Amino acid sequence: MSVPDQSTGIRKRMIIQKAMDELNERDRLLLVLFYYEGMSIEELAAVTGIRYANVKVSLSRARIRLRKELECYENELMSS
Repeated sequence: MSVPDQSTGIRKRMIIQKAMDELNERDRLLLVLFYYEGMSIEELAAVTGIRYANVKVSLSRARIRLRKELECYENELMSS
């Protein structure tokens, strides 16, 4: 990977982190555990104490909210 590719990747990760910071704590927790820690929905339910069906709905809504937050940074992402 070249240096420009690395800096582009770093910028994108920083933008994603900014968008994640705008989410509420529960949304952040679910997204981090699911995507970064690789937990299954069953594991999320056990760890958080949230019912399985509610984890699925909450995770879906968290994705939607993250997508909306990322739209605010669309110009930055496109210029990366």
